[in-house]
Amino acid sequence: MGEEFTSCQTEAMGGGGAQPNAASPEMMPIGEASPEECPVNPRSGKRKRRVAVPAACAAAVAALVIWWIARPAPGPERLTFGSWGGEEILWRVLEEDENWGTLILSEYILDAKPYNEDRIYITWEVSTLRTWLNRDFFNAAFTEEEKERIREAHIVNEESPISADTLDRIFLLSMDELEHYFPIVDGRYDYPRRAVKPTKFAIQQGAHVDDENDMGIWWLRSPDRDSSAVAYVQSYGGEAYGIFFEQEHGGRVGVRPALWLIR
Repeated sequence: MGEEFTSCQTEAMGGGGAQPNAASPEMMPIGEASPEECPVNPRSGKRKRRVAVPAACAAAVAALVIWWIARPAPGPERLTFGSWGGEEILWRVLEEDENWGTLILSEYILDAKPYNEDRIYITWEVSTLRTWLNRDFFNAAFTEEEKERIREAHIVNEESPISADTLDRIFLLSMDELEHYFPIVDGRYDYPRRAVKPTKFAIQQGAHVDDENDMGIWWLRSPDRDSSAVAYVQSYGGEAYGIFFEQEHGGRVGVRPALWLIR
């Protein structure tokens, strides 16, 4: 039998209700104390008496209180759609639009690819990563039914003066979209929500994993002004620019696809 704890319960000092037990302390039930040990409520004139509380009950209540305090705050809506690397893809909902549908971004880094295979300055429009997403990834990750639910979207590419707009079913966020959906909060960018882990499959493909926080780095589609480098999100959530084709930080930059889902 586990250890018992005592707590005070209120009893009337006179009149209705149970009367204090006048027995000697050695006659008191286990876990109880003499009523005189509990204080009297000056307003009600009632004194509390101690009763036994099993240790298991006390532990359960304590655990419930800890869970309530530490429970995660409600987050953005998430959904599963398609599969990659042998696992269902979990998506984060970024926006709901009556006309367009639902904009979703993969919750994790799904793969590791260069922005462009050839060592030349490039824009999103003609990058090999765009081709891979809209051909290889699109055809392998989704069933025919699921493909029908992915809208071909007009993608604005205005960060670079030589970038043309595109029509894509699968795309990457731009720098502007990153700052829109993960904005400045209390004077600083929403870095924690930008930092995500790569999947096991992405790690097998060579995705970088930070030694300190196990997070990865992931491409944006925005090149810099002269298209000599492209933006990516660092493992702590900040932005940087990297060379399209080279490995970064001892591992490859990851891919975090986005799409408009017709719901």
